[in-house]
Amino acid sequence: MRFWVLIFTLIVSTPTTASGNELSPPLTIDFDLVPFSRNLTQQTVNQIYQDSHGLLWFLTQEGLNRYDGFELENYLYSPDDINSISSNSVTRITEDIKGDLWISTLGGGLNKYDRRHNNFTSLHAGVDHKITPLSNDITTVFADTNGLLWLGYENAFSVFNPATNHFRHYRSESDHLPNFGIVNRFVQSSDGTIWAATAEGGLIELKPDSNRISIHNRNIDNLDSFFSNQITSVLVDRQENVWAATENAGVIVLNTKDKKVHRFQNEPKNIN
Repeated sequence: MRFWVLIFTLIVSTPTTASGNELSPPLTIDFDLVPFSRNLTQQTVNQIYQDSHGLLWFLTQEGLNRYDGFELENYLYSPDDINSISSNSVTRITEDIKGDLWISTLGGGLNKYDRRHNNFTSLHAGVDHKITPLSNDITTVFADTNGLLWLGYENAFSVFNPATNHFRHYRSESDHLPNFGIVNRFVQSSDGTIWAATAEGGLIELKPDSNRISIHNRNIDNLDSFFSNQITSVLVDRQENVWAATENAGVIVLNTKDKKVHRFQNEPKNIN
């Protein structure tokens, strides 16, 4: 299958200046609406994801959509179809090392997409938490390089091994973790460390090999601590620095080698 990318038409104007010290006028950027977007299940898109087959997936506030470069297909929950997606409130999509797609939902647990039959199977919370998600309200899902899936909830997260169907749960009330609110995102650094961005508890660092957990959060008595506990997203760069986007304190960068913290914040009076 051909690989397709979503293309926006950009018209960029970069006027020249008489002096290198002068600032150029702001860039003018125009966006064209992609025609098929009118046929999405809903117009607020929370995630765009391209899988290993080149398919584009669009997660909206009400339903999942797939675009193959020619046609758009909508996926909505149907109470009459056990193989439909289990909830229209889709929160995140990821692909594991085997090429399987997993979709987290609110109210519908965890979904796995069946490419052959173009439908879904779902895992729901149950009595035996060793083989089920902790909750059907899953805020995010992330596939690591070892084939494991990390699921986020409110004040809890899980790691799931699809090969063994086994779950390991981490709860704020029983694993010596503070209340950290909703888990927004996961990311993995090259040494295997998992980083979790949380809505109220800062950044969680977990070493899977030793199961050691560290919390990076705001401490008013420590000027070198995090500047905010409200982390909305997280990523790791090539130098293994961890970048955390915050709700109200700009961007925080954690150097994983010396554990120093830096912050980039908007200063309206500073044009640089």
